[in-house]
Amino acid sequence: LRRRADAVLRTAMSEAAGAAPDIPITGEVLDGTPAAVLLRESRTAALIVVGHRGLRALSGLLVGSVAVQVSAQARCPVLVTLGDRPRETGAVVVGVAGTARSDPAVGFAFAEAALRGAELVALHAGNRLPAAPVATWRERFPQVAVTPRLAPGRPAPALIDESARAQLVVTGSVGRGGFTGLVRGSVSHAVLRDSRCPLAIVRRDGPAA
Repeated sequence: LRRRADAVLRTAMSEAAGAAPDIPITGEVLDGTPAAVLLRESRTAALIVVGHRGLRALSGLLVGSVAVQVSAQARCPVLVTLGDRPRETGAVVVGVAGTARSDPAVGFAFAEAALRGAELVALHAGNRLPAAPVATWRERFPQVAVTPRLAPGRPAPALIDESARAQLVVTGSVGRGGFTGLVRGSVSHAVLRDSRCPLAIVRRDGPAA
């Protein structure tokens, strides 16, 4: 098992080095279940990235999947690599709530849009986009072009629709521990199940950017 783990690690590090040769890469084999190990690492990480294997099995989203557990409990933003292949074009789309609850997700989305040189689509399900959650981050990232977009009806279907063209969708979660941060039927849960591009889930009590 250790030899197999070492072989998987070497392959992953080689692929990472090929994709980004200028970024320092380290690797380590750790004992434990994947979710438990990643949650422990999330205490000091800037971002956790997980795959999407098994997310659409049976009724949709497996409650015990690594992606669900880590997204619900991680202490840092979690990126789930959904979709057929990563897109290098398209907007970063963020779901904006009407309160400060969405502020960490909005901040993360602005930072990602600036890093990628992408447009930011701020999507809100309602009659008017809340100005306050966007204005603060607009001052910090003046180089990011922001397109406000109102979605009639529920936010999850609108975000899923945007995911067909976006390179990244960002949502928030309440972040209260356990599975309350990503409950069945929540916006984050629905988008995680059906998104067609990578999805970043940013806890309310985690770092914004």
